[in-house]
Amino acid sequence: MKARRLILDDDGSAKSRRTVRKDYSSQEARSVEKAVLPLLQYLNRKWEKYAEGNLSESYVEIVRNRTRVKREVALEVAAKERRSQPTEAKYQALQRKLRGDGRRSKPVMTDKYQNGA
Repeated sequence: MKARRLILDDDGSAKSRRTVRKDYSSQEARSVEKAVLPLLQYLNRKWEKYAEGNLSESYVEIVRNRTRVKREVALEVAAKERRSQPTEAKYQALQRKLRGDGRRSKPVMTDKYQNGA
C-alpha cells in the first residue's frame, strides 16, 4: 500500500507550510499522526476497493450507481414473478390432478339422467 501525504493548510504557499511545521512539536505531531493514520489507512482501503476503472468517479457516485442497479434488478425479478404466477398456478393444478389427491368429485347426475330418460 502506498503511503500518501496530506498537508492541511489554508493556501498552498511554502510559507504556510513552514509555519505549520514550526508550530507543532514532535510529541504533538505523533499524537496527531496516531489519530489520523488509522483514518487514512481506512480511506486507502476504501479507495482501493472502489477505484475500479474510473478514478474521477466519487464514492457517492459509485454507491448511487450500485443502488440503481440493485433497484433495476429487483424490478426485473418482480416482473418475472408476476409473469410466472399464472404458469405456476397451472403447474400446481396439473400436479394435483396427476397425483390424484382424492379430491375427485363424482359426476353430478341430474334428474334427467337418473330416471333413465
